[in-house]
Amino acid sequence: MNDKLAPVGRLIRAVGAARFYHDGDAAGFVWRWWHPLSWVCAPLMFLALCVADGVPSAWKWREDAGLRMSRWFTLHPEKLEWE
Repeated sequence: MNDKLAPVGRLIRAVGAARFYHDGDAAGFVWRWWHPLSWVCAPLMFLALCVADGVPSAWKWREDAGLRMSRWFTLHPEKLEWE
């Protein structure tokens, strides 16, 4: 899993602020809302998505910010591999 992550992703995984899953050849993640770092990083990541892609598009693709799981995996939970 670590080879799929950027250095920031490795840091977030090391402190346990998010739970990661295999998403094809990439890595998906969902914030662990009980962790204090997620309360700082999640809004900042969503704001970065809004700046980069616009508010409507960022809301439509909010799984990229870890605010929800990819829709494909919610429809096919048997294929999900948590790390």
